[in-house]
Amino acid sequence: MRRIFSVFALFLTFSAAAEINPEWTTPLPPFQIADNLYYVGSQDLAAYLVTTPAGNILINANLETSPPHIRASVEKLGFKWADTKILLNGQAHFDHMAGAAQILRETGAKNMVMEGDADVVESGGRTDFLFAIKAVPAYPPAKVDRVLHDGDTVELGGVTLTAHKTAGHTRGCTTWTLLVHLPGEPADRLRNAVIVGGIMFWSDFRLLDAGDQKASYPGIAQDFARTFEVLRALPCDIFLGAHGSYFDLKSKLPRLAEKGPQVFLDPVEYKEFVAKGQAAFEAALKKEQEAVRALDGCGWGHPPLHLHLLRLMAERRGSGSDFQPIAESVDGEQVPRFAGNVFDFLTQLHDQLIERARGAVIIDAPDFVQERFARNGIAAFAK
Repeated sequence: MRRIFSVFALFLTFSAAAEINPEWTTPLPPFQIADNLYYVGSQDLAAYLVTTPAGNILINANLETSPPHIRASVEKLGFKWADTKILLNGQAHFDHMAGAAQILRETGAKNMVMEGDADVVESGGRTDFLFAIKAVPAYPPAKVDRVLHDGDTVELGGVTLTAHKTAGHTRGCTTWTLLVHLPGEPADRLRNAVIVGGIMFWSDFRLLDAGDQKASYPGIAQDFARTFEVLRALPCDIFLGAHGSYFDLKSKLPRLAEKGPQVFLDPVEYKEFVAKGQAAFEAALKKEQEAVRALDGCGWGHPPLHLHLLRLMAERRGSGSDFQPIAESVDGEQVPRFAGNVFDFLTQLHDQLIERARGAVIIDAPDFVQERFARNGIAAFAK
């Protein structure tokens, strides 16, 4: 369980798009997961090769610098790079699709992308809802040959993959499923492999409209909720994902040489991963819902007490002058007196204001209040 908690700590952190995790670029020797399913990614950025008699399917192109490493892994396994006929992905962020343009040029593969992410791929990430707030970078655009829809199948050489739209992390985030056979098992025994596209969100994500601050995109909360319904319903024997950290790749690798692909049989871990993701989402949603309720009817007309105090502070602010708001009743609550200048007042209120306003959007705030709140992750805007 320790690993799962460490993964979901990502929910509480700001976007790290500007920094490249060294495990994203550190090569990993390729290995077999099932008869026709191989891992060809880095230590944490996963890429998968599905082999068929009619050519191969690559899932994820990763970073702009990743194609040479992916190609080296494919060829080390004894397959030809030019036999890559189809490129799929789990999500349209730069760490999974920035290398797509180069792979398509080199292999001539057909690029198939889920609706909601297709325009993002063709714009090189520039139409991503997170790009507008500079939470994710752009990357080389790549032409999309087929736009996928929820439940669509991709078939090649007798192998079928099913695309499940699991949106939220991106508008077209995709979880892939396929039936595979593990080496050494009875020929008629097939396993359900699930490759999760992504369920993470950062502080840059907004699930609901709150004052002037809008949700990251309309319906994002509903998309996340549906995603967890879909993932809970999927039968899973072999749990994989867009990042190795999703399915604890690092701890499984040492056991791979001894136990073989059986180490990836982990339906319990899959259920725990989904359950933890859903719990984190619901906690974040509840927090935003509470913030929306606190802001309901808010302006400087009838705000909650802590916003009314800010109004008083702004009205009575004076350079170096004493600041002592008059005690008065606000929505049934008594506003206390505070002596000293405005900055002393702000200091006295700081802890209470920050705790009560965290997650809210403060409007009509003076400049110095905006600055103070911004340092604590609270959005404040002048009217």
